[in-house]
Order: sequence, then C-alpha cells, then structure tokens
Amino acid sequence: MKIGANLSVVDEVELIEQAIHHLRAIGVDLIIACDLGSSDGTYEIMERYRSDDDFWLFRLKEESDQYDADWIRANIALAKSAGMDWVLFLDADEFWIPREGSLKASPLLDAFDVLSVDRFNVPLGVDGPMMPSRLAPESYEELLVIAKPVEDPQAHLRRNSGDAWIRMWQDPKVMFRPERIISLDVAAHDAFACDKMPLRRTRPSDLVVIHLPFTTQKRFARKVDNIRRVLRDKAIDDDNDAPAWHWRRWVAMAQQGRINEEFEASRFSESVIADCRAEGTIRSVAELFRERSA
Repeated sequence: MKIGANLSVVDEVELIEQAIHHLRAIGVDLIIACDLGSSDGTYEIMERYRSDDDFWLFRLKEESDQYDADWIRANIALAKSAGMDWVLFLDADEFWIPREGSLKASPLLDAFDVLSVDRFNVPLGVDGPMMPSRLAPESYEELLVIAKPVEDPQAHLRRNSGDAWIRMWQDPKVMFRPERIISLDVAAHDAFACDKMPLRRTRPSDLVVIHLPFTTQKRFARKVDNIRRVLRDKAIDDDNDAPAWHWRRWVAMAQQGRINEEFEASRFSESVIADCRAEGTIRSVAELFRERSA
C-alpha cells in the first residue's frame, strides 16, 4: 500500500522541515509539495528535499490558485498517476497523528474509501505550543489539544468577540482513495466521488490531525499578511467569496490595529492550562486515543 501527501506551503520556514520529517515517519511514500509563493526561505529548504522518488516540488504563481477546482483535480490525478492507494491533503501546520505511529497500521484502509479525520488545535502555552518536538506514540501524553472546542464558532465569536479563535471547533480533514475521488472542497474538508457509486466513509478512532495555528507572533503576523494578499480583491465580509471566515476576521482585526489581541488571547497561562486540564477542555492525544479505543 502506498500513501501520498499533497503538502501546501507558504512562508512556513519554522515548521516545514518538521512537517516533512513527520510525514515520512508516519509512512507517507510520496510528498507532492506545492509552494504558494514563499519569500521567507521555505521554498529553498524544500528544494533540498526535491527528489524524483519521494518529494515532488511545484511552485504556484498565485496562492489563490490553491483554491481553484482545476488545481485540486490536477493534484488528485497526479497522486493517482504515481500509483498512490491513499492520499491526504494538508498544510504545513497540520500534523496527522496515527495511534500506532503509522498511517498504514490502520485496518480501516482496507474497508473504506474516505476517512473523515477529526482535527484539533494545539494550545499555545507561555513558552510555545504544548507539544513535544517528536510526535511519536511514546510522546502522545505530552501532546495537548483543545479537546472540547466551541461549536458554531462564527455565531459564538459574533456574541463573544473577545474569545480566542483557537478554542473553536475545527472542521475535519479527509484521507481518500484517489481512484474514487474527482475533487475536494476548499481546504480538503470533504471529498466528492468520481461516479455515482456511494463512497464508503468512516470517522477513524485511531487517527487525528493536530493543528498549529499559533507558534510565534512573527509567524502569525506573516500569516495575516499573506491572507490579506489572497483576499485583496475580495470583500472581507462576503461569506461566499473568501476561502475561510476566520481569515476575514483576522484581516479585519489587522486593519483595526488589533491583530496582537488574537495572538495574546490564544496564549494560555500555566494556571489556565491546569484548569482546562482539570475540566477536560484540554487533553492529551494519548487520552483521546484511550477514550476512543474504549
């Protein structure tokens, strides 16, 4: 069985090497990396990994091309032509965490066409994200996530504008058989069949995705600048035009000179983390897997 990963990247110099090493560690055979116009050295780092065997590197002229249906279909077809049995689409700040340490260890890969994988934000502590440097099963106790996110985040943040987005619900990501899929929705939250045969779907208990939206103020400021570039020709308050509603929220905050408020609201003190751990809002990935297996 071969697994491919389509890795979309823009200005992730702090995370890119960890992302590449982790994909290889969990059993990904081919990484198809698409740089979306990095200017911080990310592309140059990825060039060092370029290989005809297991690391294909492309560069898009415009980051907004990532959301084009033709781009998505072309990448699915590329993975299929490379002989991949399963494919996942991800950004550099999304780390797929298999309970056993390898994607290929899951028995679900033999029985389904699409896995809808729960995604959780990693809380930001005083010294950075609450996660170990090596994401292996023996360190899952140290890997913390927002395990009880707030549902309907848009409505919640309209009513409670001072709350941190990091506490909000995150849509799942999909892993799929490319032979059964024609396209994906924006950000790979769902997959669409290439024929009229129903897709065999499931939500795995032995696999989660952890998301690192915040690491440093410098990285977050760079992210918001890139988002502003993507949305430069779109109305910030137009739900239909923009790729993600929280992007529009951050751009609006930046225009008001308030963007540091979002980062600081996402930084948890030791006492807040302790309280959240006690009430179960923050849990370790090891705890999640134990609960799910039970």
